[in-house]
Amino acid sequence: MSLATTLGTGNARMDAEASRCLLKASAWLNQSGIQEQESAHTGGFYAWYSTQERNYSYIYSEITGYAITCMIYLDRILPGATRQSATEQAAFWLLDKAWVPDEGGFLAKYFPQKDSYTRQIYTFDTGMILNGFVHLFRETDNSFCLAVASKAVDFITQRMISPNGMPYPILDVDSSTVIQEVTHWSTDIQPYLSKVAIGLLNYADATRSEKVRSHAVKILDWAAEIAEKRPEGAVSHSEKAIHLHPTCYAIEALLVGAVTLDRQRLLDAALKTWKFVADHQLSNGGFPMLVGEGDNFERSDVCAQFIRAGHILERLGMLPEGYNLPMESALARLTQLSSPDPDPRSYGAIMHSGPERPERADPNCWCTMFAIQALSCNAGIADAGLLMAKDMMLV
Repeated sequence: MSLATTLGTGNARMDAEASRCLLKASAWLNQSGIQEQESAHTGGFYAWYSTQERNYSYIYSEITGYAITCMIYLDRILPGATRQSATEQAAFWLLDKAWVPDEGGFLAKYFPQKDSYTRQIYTFDTGMILNGFVHLFRETDNSFCLAVASKAVDFITQRMISPNGMPYPILDVDSSTVIQEVTHWSTDIQPYLSKVAIGLLNYADATRSEKVRSHAVKILDWAAEIAEKRPEGAVSHSEKAIHLHPTCYAIEALLVGAVTLDRQRLLDAALKTWKFVADHQLSNGGFPMLVGEGDNFERSDVCAQFIRAGHILERLGMLPEGYNLPMESALARLTQLSSPDPDPRSYGAIMHSGPERPERADPNCWCTMFAIQALSCNAGIADAGLLMAKDMMLV
């Protein structure tokens, strides 16, 4: 039996609080104003809403790309709401305001207070946007979406390829130079970058491109090899600490790759790395940002990423004995991080961190999208794992 077939078997979990939080989070994503609606930048998604400063942060290209996939996912699990316009507006903002056609990638951030852009293209961000445009092509059959995706594929697999065959993390647009700095995971060639393989696999499937598929396989094998060599797995790190959020990106890539390609090696690498994350769970059920030295705080994105990866592992029959309790504790903690603030700009969103760190407890867009998928795994959605892994809708 293939891994995809195994993933489609079994009963759905049903938790009443997870269901309530799922509905509140999906409503916040569509109605709160986290997607710009009133300016020339209509369609872009802000990274978070600051409850202390009472304003939105910056418009984030990566998160706007996630939003395309997330809203299509919501259409699958909660049909009936009108999301098509918001999805198309997100795509239009990316094309109109962030796309650099000559390169094929997307500028990282727009700061409305300064009316300025970050003049850099992140390979990771472009990979997440790539996946969104492939899903939008599947939904609309609009060939231009596929043409944009094709440019993004070329950016990742040709423009940014380093001597070891893996993509450089950043391109400075104005100087047209690639950037790699080993001091921080986000500027280095580390396993978190393997998540771009999801968009590559989705594109390869849509276009029947063996060449692009082979690029994705090479990236996933590289992450699996790192997982096999390191006792912690395919972790991403700075000089003095392992960062759990990007480490979960590698877990996600390996899981989707395992199911899509039916490869046990990738599944074993994902499981090893997931267990490392699980073994650093906090006593309240959440997860820290770091394992090691540095300013540390609880992060809800890691909690949501842990849950949805654990759900896929469980449906594949790979959840280790004794790890049901950490999953249940994580779910309970995630529902506690749903914002109770009655302000519609906050209510129902997932806060970046807990109330113990109020400066970090803002309603966060990507944390909410990750949580939507984690909550759906526990809200009676039988095919949540299939949609995320086999259909490559994991955000």
